[in-house]
Amino acid sequence: TKNAQILRYSYTIDDEKCQKLFSAVSLGGLLKNQDKATFEERARGFILISAKKNITTPDSRLYFDVGIATQNIILIADELGYGACIVMSYNKKAFEEILGLPEEYDSKAVIILGEAKDIVKVIDSKDEEDTKYFVEDGIHHVSKLKLGDLILAKKIIIKELLLKLVTTPFLFYIMYFSTISLKVVGTFFTFCSS
Repeated sequence: TKNAQILRYSYTIDDEKCQKLFSAVSLGGLLKNQDKATFEERARGFILISAKKNITTPDSRLYFDVGIATQNIILIADELGYGACIVMSYNKKAFEEILGLPEEYDSKAVIILGEAKDIVKVIDSKDEEDTKYFVEDGIHHVSKLKLGDLILAKKIIIKELLLKLVTTPFLFYIMYFSTISLKVVGTFFTFCSS
């Protein structure tokens, strides 16, 4: 935010380091052990997102930037055919040591990258409490709220808002200089036109 550019990135695709890092992340907390990724199926790349310890940026803005950065990386990875996952549950000390993070930096999030083995099927959540995910018959089911349940305004208002935004030069500027996936934008237009 405010073009502060406070995030820094460390990464590795080195197999020895990836083996150690795989043991330092917690993945699939709701899955049964037999459905979790095995050591042989581990991620083949890790990206650690960090910021200087002494920054004065409030956490709300810092994690806003982390969210934008991680989403863009995930979208690019998906477009290139890789599986990717944002991880917030990891051994910070292990990651910082293995990736050689300078002392003045503090890690904020991890992105793991590799070949996706799971077939993922998004299913409608019954309500806001239904956030479980599970593997059944080899398919990884992930509950998500319907888009209509997430929007607090009527569809017609959203449609008018999006049409107004798309016709303003500022949005075109943002869309040009960001890596927003056209699939995401298309989903919103499909929703609004229904």
